[in-house]
Amino acid sequence: MKRFFALAFTAVFLFGCTPRVPYAEGESGGEPVPAYGGAMKIYSYNPDTLNPIYTRNRTNAQMLMLIFDFLITCGGDQRPIPALASEYSVSADGLTWTVRLRDGVTWHDGSAFTAADVAATLTAVKNSTHGSPYRENLSNAVKIEAAGSAVIITLAAPQTNFINLLEIPMVKASEANVLDGFRLVGTGQFVYAESTNKLILLSANKGWWGESTPYIDNVEVALLPDKSTAVY
Repeated sequence: MKRFFALAFTAVFLFGCTPRVPYAEGESGGEPVPAYGGAMKIYSYNPDTLNPIYTRNRTNAQMLMLIFDFLITCGGDQRPIPALASEYSVSADGLTWTVRLRDGVTWHDGSAFTAADVAATLTAVKNSTHGSPYRENLSNAVKIEAAGSAVIITLAAPQTNFINLLEIPMVKASEANVLDGFRLVGTGQFVYAESTNKLILLSANKGWWGESTPYIDNVEVALLPDKSTAVY
């Protein structure tokens, strides 16, 4: 059931949550045209934490992917794809990686996404006592620093696949070490609107930095107590 949900959720997410309609209005044939609007209903569990760099619940992590973006994503062939990063390079000795950031990205509260946020997130992942599941990704890093619109990461030893290990969700610098009381302010396709003890409500981020904004207007996340209830 868990695998089914993961696959179904990934399919919906990757294909833009696009409702399928036969044809554009007034046409009798042609390519299907996506329609904006509507709500998607999914479930998650009562969270261990809403901070995406610390949660150890896979279902919660998938839900948080709607709100938070990754620095790098990896395709099906494991090729690194810049997301919040715009480009990257490595020094000739393989020890220094420079990751430049995408211009014009803002957090949901309107503040600018900066290299300081990235450096704080990666440092928290590496050093935090909260036990981030991404911690091992940065075990070879000895120095992480912001430099203008880039982040420079120095390694203890060359590591050819290091860029792939930066598939880590980014959080605001002020929230990087917060476990309880974490504020759901991301850069992703959906913005946190409100929550109750049973629901988290998200709305489409019309100012998202990606190529297109979400077709779905709202996401309703039902919070369930455990896996057995979800299966039921």
